[in-house]
Amino acid sequence: MSTRVNTPTTQFFKTLAKFATENASTSKELKAKKAAKEKRTKEYAKEYAKKQATEQKEIAKLAKIAEKEKIKTDKLAAKQAKKAEKEAAKQAKKAEKEAEKQAKKAEKEAANEEKKDEKEAEKQDKKAEKEAEKQAKKAEKDAEKEAAKQAKKAEKAEKKAANKQCNTTSREDREDLVRTICEQLGSSNTHTIEV
Repeated sequence: MSTRVNTPTTQFFKTLAKFATENASTSKELKAKKAAKEKRTKEYAKEYAKKQATEQKEIAKLAKIAEKEKIKTDKLAAKQAKKAEKEAAKQAKKAEKEAEKQAKKAEKEAANEEKKDEKEAEKQDKKAEKEAEKQAKKAEKDAEKEAAKQAKKAEKAEKKAANKQCNTTSREDREDLVRTICEQLGSSNTHTIEV
């Protein structure tokens, strides 16, 4: 009979074998674990695919909403632009009317100013005419006065000349008269008579 001797190495391997046996899984267990793992992987993949599909649907839904919103916004913007264009045209028309109104007003004012100037010019012309008539009348009056003065002066001078002539003539007449008398008397002696 052989006896086994327990050496430390043998003992070690025995312990290790026991430990390995305890911890060793059977092939059935391994298959079950592997199947469970594969099942979990499939479930996870399925869940992931489902999640991805839901996300894609959500993204598509959001994209549709965004597209609708964009169309809505574009329509609103177009509507607003049309409204703004209409308002701008309205304002331009209004401004044009106002400009025409202002131009007519300015034209009217200019015409009124022109009439006013014409009236003022007529007034000034009449005033000048009146002044000229006044001056002419004054000049005529002054000329008449001067003529009357000159006539009086001439008359006075004429009277003076006539008086002088008269004085001279009467003296000569007297001298002639004395001479005639003397001749008639036949006087041979001529006496001078002082008159």
